[in-house]
Amino acid sequence: MASADGVVLMKCHIAQGKDGVSVVKPSPFDLVETYRNFWAREEAAAEQRMKDPAILRVALRSMAAETQRQVPISWQISIYGALRNAEIANRQFLAEQSRRAGSAAKTDALQMFITDVVRANRSITHVQLLDKLRQAQQPGGLIEDIDDELISFVDGKGRGRTARISGLKDRLFRARKKLDRNEKGESR
Repeated sequence: MASADGVVLMKCHIAQGKDGVSVVKPSPFDLVETYRNFWAREEAAAEQRMKDPAILRVALRSMAAETQRQVPISWQISIYGALRNAEIANRQFLAEQSRRAGSAAKTDALQMFITDVVRANRSITHVQLLDKLRQAQQPGGLIEDIDDELISFVDGKGRGRTARISGLKDRLFRARKKLDRNEKGESR
């Protein structure tokens, strides 16, 4: 018998114990019914978990690892337990992956400009790049101002940003690396 919230309720018989304490004893028929319901739910959950190939693969590897380590059979995890643990691990992995997805590094407008310049001239130096940035400098444009230390530019959302001139070498390196990666991906 199950209540509305899914908790299994058993019919119990009350018997008088030795010290006048009441002892609750379910009948054997009630125990059989309780076990039958429990395993029906476990089997349905296991079948649902096995539909996900990632969960099934992790569960089987977990069981194989115990066998390989020669854990006694009576101590090894059951397929139901392995599937449950794999599902929990999968949920935790997906939650962590989702949490990190929002913090992925994004290319700013200055880096995109530098990548376009490098695409046109792979052998450009950071000094030549700085000259190109000065040529592109104009109020209201992408590059608003360049002084001795900083480049002031507008990001994709229209906000003013700055970058150090000393970081141009790194930005130039990243642009070349990105283009090299893209070319390798296209040549395959």
